[in-house]
Amino acid sequence: MSKDELLTKMYSEIKIIKKEIEEIKNVLIPEDKPTGEELEEIKLGIAEIKGKKYRDWKDIKKEI
Repeated sequence: MSKDELLTKMYSEIKIIKKEIEEIKNVLIPEDKPTGEELEEIKLGIAEIKGKKYRDWKDIKKEI
């Protein structure tokens, strides 16, 4: 087997392994849909950012 053939085979196998790992992660750590309350908090946060009604993280860190 040539070097190029070996690399191609390894790449194909790595792609399969990555796909299998992703499937395992999805089974072990399912993603929950956000609740209505969480969606409302997200909307409020976006509105605060758009309205610049927030404190910069750098300023908060200085106070700590």
